[in-house]
Amino acid sequence: MWHLALVERKIAVQLPVQLIGTFMVGALPVIAGAMQGEIKVTYRVEPIMTLHEPVTVTAVLSNTTHTKMQVDLGWNREGSFAMKLAKPDGTTLAVTPHETGVGGFALTGEAAIAPETQTTQLIILNKWFEIDQVGKYELTVSFKGGLRVDDATVAFSVQRRDEHALRQRCDVLLDDIVNGSSTERQLDAAHMLSYVRDPIAVDYLARALDAHAGVDVIMITGLERIATDTAVAVLERARMSPGETGVLAQAALDRLRSRRRI
Repeated sequence: MWHLALVERKIAVQLPVQLIGTFMVGALPVIAGAMQGEIKVTYRVEPIMTLHEPVTVTAVLSNTTHTKMQVDLGWNREGSFAMKLAKPDGTTLAVTPHETGVGGFALTGEAAIAPETQTTQLIILNKWFEIDQVGKYELTVSFKGGLRVDDATVAFSVQRRDEHALRQRCDVLLDDIVNGSSTERQLDAAHMLSYVRDPIAVDYLARALDAHAGVDVIMITGLERIATDTAVAVLERARMSPGETGVLAQAALDRLRSRRRI
């Protein structure tokens, strides 16, 4: 079981004044008590990883009020999370998730959080940063979704490459892709697997393609990132597939050739 490092920040929310007009005078104390409700933001990160594993941070936004709240998570539900990563060698990188031009589709950032419920968003740090050093990292997150909240900092450590740990993680991710209980779980697992930048991942990416799980574009992108001879061989086989899969695989091969990586 992975242990999670937790950081909480609370956002004070002023409920709309017009709500008061919808209640009788006798109910006003209830509304007054809810007017200073809170949205609680918790960031979760796995504290110890191995090199080449996908590193993720999960933002949990909990509505502790008695009223449905609208929150803007930004582009693809990530754009409102501005991040700074301090790496083991002392360098600091900053990024706000944005359109990359790679293609695909982006999710809407508007999230409606029902009273006393929560919404979560998974952010894959490898998508925005090179997690390529062994040692301690510190991630600072600034929420820019139109609500005032203090910055939060979480720390995690990356250990030396561990083939056994990588295979275990890939096994879990592949199972979620094929047998996941929801489309969201399948897609999250597919994106994480595509960011395992290690030759070990090639077999798992190929098996996900063979499973016809509806994540071909993500698997092909992962193979293109790895770009080993074995990964290219899988792309060569995939380009013979009918329909979109074949077109995507051929496009990936063309890009690799244009960059002279094959």
